[in-house]
Amino acid sequence: MDFSVGKVYLRDIRVISEDPCLVSGEGVKFHHHPNGGGLVAETAQVAKTARVSVYAIVMGSAKVLDRAFIGGRAIVGDNAIVAGEARVEDDARILGLAQILGSAQVGRSAVIYEGARVQDDAWVRGFVHIHGKALVFENAQAYDNAEIFGEAEISGHSQVGGYSKVFDSARILDCARIFDSAKIYHFAIVSGSAKVYQGAEVYDTAKVSGQAKIRGVAKIYGNAQVGEREVIGSDEKIYTTAADSV
Repeated sequence: MDFSVGKVYLRDIRVISEDPCLVSGEGVKFHHHPNGGGLVAETAQVAKTARVSVYAIVMGSAKVLDRAFIGGRAIVGDNAIVAGEARVEDDARILGLAQILGSAQVGRSAVIYEGARVQDDAWVRGFVHIHGKALVFENAQAYDNAEIFGEAEISGHSQVGGYSKVFDSARILDCARIFDSAKIYHFAIVSGSAKVYQGAEVYDTAKVSGQAKIRGVAKIYGNAQVGEREVIGSDEKIYTTAADSV
């Protein structure tokens, strides 16, 4: 996906005015927002109570509502919505139908797009990509180069970092941590204080909970359940069929 925004990168205008001050290559007019001086397209909607700092851009049919803050060189475009007291900073991009709500924070070079949502007190930093219909909420954190997509949900005080991927309808709950190059997918659930890291994978309808640690290139799948203080490492494979669990 191309996240460039073409000619609206022009930021050599310093006079703060609500009159049009820039016309894009597509003929869209931009003006400075009165609260912060950032550029706002005539097609976008930005509340007067919101703040768009001088190097930030709101374009397309995007909406920045309530007391939301768009800072740094962040871009909010397409049909995205930033509302509540949410903060989008640094070089972050909020595109597509993405929504940043509540007191959520998105920064560094994170990109939130398609129909993804970050809300409540969730925190996203680094080079994270969140897309599809993924949801990051409550006090969850995503950082580094993590990717969260599909209909995945990250909640509680859980953390997803490194180069890990959480996708499909997987859920990361409570204080679970997913990092390094781990993958959680299909309908898998990781909860409690469990850790999945290195190159480990949890998938199908498998569940990892408690203080379990899944590491190495271990694979937890089928209907397997790993909990308590179990440690699964190396190239171990834990698999349970529906028939086995009867």
